[in-house]
Amino acid sequence: METGREYTLTWTDASDSTVPSRLVFGAFTLHHRLEEGDHVLAPYQSHIFVPGTVAGKWNKSGKLKIEFTDGSCRYVTLRLYFC
Repeated sequence: METGREYTLTWTDASDSTVPSRLVFGAFTLHHRLEEGDHVLAPYQSHIFVPGTVAGKWNKSGKLKIEFTDGSCRYVTLRLYFC
């Protein structure tokens, strides 16, 4: 089932691809509870998701500490942003 949402992915070689959301966060993703060391696509800025690594445990407000590829860390709300 298509949601109509598409994402533009920018690859390491600077090329771009537009893909339906189900291929990024959907039916082909195995779901499990995230733990330290897991890799995720997490919200970095409004509507921008970047790779990161789980760097801490869930806090009381339901956020998870993520270390992004630029070295910055922040607590973010994750729903279906598994890799």
